[in-house]
Amino acid sequence: MTTETMKHTAAPWTIHWGMAQGGDGHWIMDAQDHGELSRIAMVAFHDETSGDETRANAKVIGAAPELLAALMICCDQLAGWVDSGSGDARDFWAVKMAKAAIEKATA
Repeated sequence: MTTETMKHTAAPWTIHWGMAQGGDGHWIMDAQDHGELSRIAMVAFHDETSGDETRANAKVIGAAPELLAALMICCDQLAGWVDSGSGDARDFWAVKMAKAAIEKATA
């Protein structure tokens, strides 16, 4: 699979801070600016007090399309290195873990 054949909503995704769950949650939105139709996900507040974990979760989700694209490119590059016999055991396991994460995100 290439980044051109991805089925998920195209990047960029933005975070609308404090716009969900009565101001405690955050919307992850696409760039199409179609109001409620642009909502991809809501990250609900679930921390004990600070909200730091909720904000961190929103950041990871908001960066997901770019992270996946970067991981796919890095995996292809490193797999070539490993396949040529130039890599070591850490490289092999890094490719294996990257491929598993890509499969999880795209299956």
